Amino acid sequence: MSQTFTVQVDLTTQIWQDSGDEKFDFHLPGQLIIRNGTAYLSYTEQLPDQSDTEVRFKLKPQQVGLTRTNENTTHLSFKAQQDQETVYQTAAGPMVLNTYTTGLDLALDQAKGAGQLLLEYVLSSQGQVVGRYRVDLQFKP
Repeated sequence: MSQTFTVQVDLTTQIWQDSGDEKFDFHLPGQLIIRNGTAYLSYTEQLPDQSDTEVRFKLKPQQVGLTRTNENTTHLSFKAQQDQETVYQTAAGPMVLNTYTTGLDLALDQAKGAGQLLLEYVLSSQGQVVGRYRVDLQFKP
């Protein structure tokens, strides 16, 4: 059995990179589906001069998956204090990415269809740090 909620998504993403720091704030409608104890949150991110990005979080205790789809699809996995590897397909060919999760705090109220996630991680490729990320996500009906 699954439950579906229409939710308001409030998201702040901070990125620290050598090329400079960035911060993005989004306030978007989204959909939350809870199935077999796992929550799936989806919404569409819109940035000026870029194609829309379909975003989907898979939220489980101690484990989060993030899929972003536009021209390409990126899937990242996060487990507290663990290194996770994924392959990102670029026009130049596949690129191996690693995430090391430095912080993962998930609170989910399945009955109300609400929750919040604080996720901090380091993204690297071929042993080189690409950036440090902090995702502060809140959603509620």
